Amino acid sequence: MQTSLAESFIDNCKERRKVSKRGAIWWHHELETLTKNCNRSSRRARRKQLDWSTAKKGRREYKKVEEVQRESWSRFCASVDGPRPASKLFKILGKEKTITIDSVLLPNGDQPQNANEILQSLFEIHLLGCSLLTSCRPSISLNQPSEEYWEQANKLVSEDKVMWAISLFAPYKAAGLDGIFPALMHMGLEIITEPLIRTFRACIALGYVPTAWRTSRVAFVPKPGRSDYSQAKAFRPISLTSLLLKTLKD
Repeated sequence: MQTSLAESFIDNCKERRKVSKRGAIWWHHELETLTKNCNRSSRRARRKQLDWSTAKKGRREYKKVEEVQRESWSRFCASVDGPRPASKLFKILGKEKTITIDSVLLPNGDQPQNANEILQSLFEIHLLGCSLLTSCRPSISLNQPSEEYWEQANKLVSEDKVMWAISLFAPYKAAGLDGIFPALMHMGLEIITEPLIRTFRACIALGYVPTAWRTSRVAFVPKPGRSDYSQAKAFRPISLTSLLLKTLKD
C-alpha cells in the first residue's frame, strides 16, 4: 500500500519548478522610471557629463522607492494573523546563518572523520537505545489471534474513525521514511480507506506493527540562541514517523 501511494504520486504529479511572473506588489511603472533615471544620472555624473547636484536631485526622488518598500513591509507585518505565521516570520528574520551538523565534534573533542561518526554521536546523546538502520528487514513471528481479538479490533477500527484520524493532519506535514504525506491520503481517501481498515484491524488483532512503520527519520535541528554549535547538545532531534502509524495511534 505504501509503495502504491508513493508510485501513484510520482506518476501523476511530475515535479516541476514554479516560476512566478508576478513581481513585488508595490512595484509599478513610476518606480521603474525613477530607478532608471537615477541610475542614468549617476552614470552621467561619474563621466562628468552631468553635475552632481542634478544627480543628487534624482537620488532624492528615488528615495520614494524606499518609502514604498517600508509601507509595503508595514502592511505585510500588519497582515500576519495568528501565532503560527508570526512564529515562522520570527524564525526567518532571526536566522543569521545556516547551521549544519558538520560542525559537531565527538565527545572526546576530536574531529569526526565522516558523517556516520557525527550521527552516531548525536544518537548516543539524544536517542539512547536507538540504532541507525540502512534497511528494513521484517522478522515476523506471529500467533493466530482468537475471535475475541478480532471482535475487539473491529470495534476499535471503523471507517468514520479512520477518516477522522486522517483529516487531523495538515496536508503537507513532513513525511517519514516512506515518503507519504497527508495530502496523498486526503486525495485518495475513498480508495484507501477499506485497505487501511483491514490493515489496522490486523495490527490490533495480531498485536504487531509493521517494521517499516516503526522506523523513523530523525532530523537534528539547531537550538536557537547558542553561541557554540560544536557540541551535540546544541541540537535537538525531531522524529518523523510514518503517517500510517500516526493514523493507527489516533
